[in-house]
Amino acid sequence: MNRFLFITFALLILLSPISKASDSTVYNKKRFTALVATTSTLYAAGIIGISNVWYKEQMSGTFTFFNDNGEWNHMDKMGHFYTSFLISDMSVRMLKWSGCTRKKSIWYGGLTGAAIMLPI
Repeated sequence: MNRFLFITFALLILLSPISKASDSTVYNKKRFTALVATTSTLYAAGIIGISNVWYKEQMSGTFTFFNDNGEWNHMDKMGHFYTSFLISDMSVRMLKWSGCTRKKSIWYGGLTGAAIMLPI
């Protein structure tokens, strides 16, 4: 589990400078395609990794709600919200880097953060 988290955070840190490299206003299809392919691959690997490592014992039953007030007292919710914000911010920057317009970058970046954190 620690190895998976380390690799995930290392990739986020490594990709962050790329997203800040330039604010290109010219759409670059190669950058956009590479961005979508990389993000999709990392997302799929992350979901598979989390389901096999973190939720393996819980996956056998039906969907249930769990009151975690006694354990986390809503701190995990704040962590999920903040992670969604960070993913959205990085997505907006990378979409701008690929040449998407500011408006499209904001919309798609925000939706990306929400979509990635939704199953978690």
